[in-house]
Amino acid sequence: MKFQHLIITRSNVFWQKEALSEEWNRKRLDMFNRFLRPSLAKQTNKDFKFISLWGRFYNGGEIPNEYKEFVEVEPIDATEDKENRRNWSISFCSQIREIAKKHSTAEFTLISRIDSDDYVEPDYVEKLQKAVKFNECPYYYDVDKIFCVRIKTGKITEKTEHKKPRNTSSFISVLEKPIICYPYSFPHQDIGKKMNGRIISNLNVHLTLHDLNTSAIMKHKKSHSTKR
Repeated sequence: MKFQHLIITRSNVFWQKEALSEEWNRKRLDMFNRFLRPSLAKQTNKDFKFISLWGRFYNGGEIPNEYKEFVEVEPIDATEDKENRRNWSISFCSQIREIAKKHSTAEFTLISRIDSDDYVEPDYVEKLQKAVKFNECPYYYDVDKIFCVRIKTGKITEKTEHKKPRNTSSFISVLEKPIICYPYSFPHQDIGKKMNGRIISNLNVHLTLHDLNTSAIMKHKKSHSTKR
């Protein structure tokens, strides 16, 4: 392989007060262990590194060992400074960039973003890596379909992503040289406005809808799914 593939997720990097509670963390970590980590462990192509970013753990202590299996755990100072959001963003981007550089010494690096409560199909890595070309860099690769899964009912609905160049998904991957860590350094929906890229046919993933979603956007999706 001509590139290093990093799959990066944020486990409890928080932006709202809910992420400081023990209950929120325990439930969120349970979802991480039920969905994302098993889906990556079952990949048909295992030529990648899975990195989990951790902000302040709920008790301020070390990350429990049971959450370190099949994952490179990296601490990150990610407490959002609401008084100076720009400074916080610069600090976060700088830290995540250094973490990516630590895990990749290859000339090219493919960086994939996946939220810690979502999951992918067994051939996700294989299809993604086969699609990579080196004639243009940076270049983004996005998923074809996102299946929304309601955790309480198990109901699955299909959502087709908006096509390029706008509104790239939260499952975005970018081939980079040098490492900028585009999937986290910029709002994921704007990456398609910054570079060329494409949708990979039949690259499917699963987005979970549940009560622990703290962002306004995800709460709206959860409510909309319920009404349907």
